[in-house]
Amino acid sequence: MPEENQTLFILVSAILIAVLGIATFSRNMVWLESSSLWSDAVEKSPAKARPHYNYAVTLVEEGEFDLALKENMRALDINPALGKAYFNVGALYHRGGDVRRSIRPYRIAIALRPDLAQPHNNLGVAYMTLGRLGEAKKEFTEAITLKTDYVKAYVNRAALHMELGAAAAAAADYKSAISLGTRSGEVYYGLAMALKALNRGEEAFNAFLTAVRVNPGLAEGYFELGLILEKKGNTEKAAALYRQALSLDPSLGRAGERLSKIHK
Repeated sequence: MPEENQTLFILVSAILIAVLGIATFSRNMVWLESSSLWSDAVEKSPAKARPHYNYAVTLVEEGEFDLALKENMRALDINPALGKAYFNVGALYHRGGDVRRSIRPYRIAIALRPDLAQPHNNLGVAYMTLGRLGEAKKEFTEAITLKTDYVKAYVNRAALHMELGAAAAAAADYKSAISLGTRSGEVYYGLAMALKALNRGEEAFNAFLTAVRVNPGLAEGYFELGLILEKKGNTEKAAALYRQALSLDPSLGRAGERLSKIHK
């Protein structure tokens, strides 16, 4: 097995209400030893790329992001064809907030490893953050083409569709993510918002209800349920939902405004 196939970490995007949140790292089909073991391997074999690369992965697991970036760079100095190391460099820049700087290493990773879906997804996140929505859509779609069960790419593309005003396409992508097994309250909330935009009220209500059942801390979900019930004339239950939303997020001013109108 090639050295670079031994380990891999992935930057995954956390989807909130139709926007991209802070990215985090997680392992994907990875077997990792402790950083001390790989640190020792680096000392014994400083001219080999694999120990530097694997040491970087374990450092990410331990939150040592600056040192992880240095070790990835050392791996690339030794082996400039290490596509996953370029991906990791991009992910580390991205995580640190330097979105523009992450784009070049993502592109190089794609050129070196066109079979990998993750760099396309992350590049799509970067483009979306920068407002380059057409390019973002292209990358999310390519990620899904390469990995048809890639839940995060479906969710990211759904969020993008919502930003573009394409609620039907967004609903389809959210449903694809759910059919693949995700149980995220935020994903159900995203689906509900898409259905609401399509005036499919009953389906939207059920999706909001599932969202708060999966994630009982989702204040916006209770607020949206309150809006639907208030519109139906059930102001008592709507008020209770608005109060629940406010208890979870006191800064949710819209819930306070609806309560004030109900109690006039």
